[in-house]
Amino acid sequence: MMDDWPTHLSERTRHRNSISEPQGSGPVVVWLKSSFRLHENPAIEVGRHIAAQHDLPLLIYHGIDERYPHASLRHHNMLLDAAVDMDDGCRKGGASVCASRSTRRPSALRHEVV
Repeated sequence: MMDDWPTHLSERTRHRNSISEPQGSGPVVVWLKSSFRLHENPAIEVGRHIAAQHDLPLLIYHGIDERYPHASLRHHNMLLDAAVDMDDGCRKGGASVCASRSTRRPSALRHEVV
């Protein structure tokens, strides 16, 4: 599968299981945990190549999680700004994007004024 990819992508990609081809007709999902950008993002480029090779849609998942010790409003504002930019860029590039937020604690993004 990686034989006809550009060298800069095949050098950075490792097969982690025995599945060599996508199964089914669902989308190729690129799950972003960092590098929330479309330009020069190797994970998205690999997803694009796999989707194009197998004529499948591409879905970019942008998970926003505030379950870490130093979550802050400033950091989450940056993540949400990136989500808006990703959505705009994906719409122009023909990919779908999905963002979600998960938490198990009170929101750091919401406060009440007394």
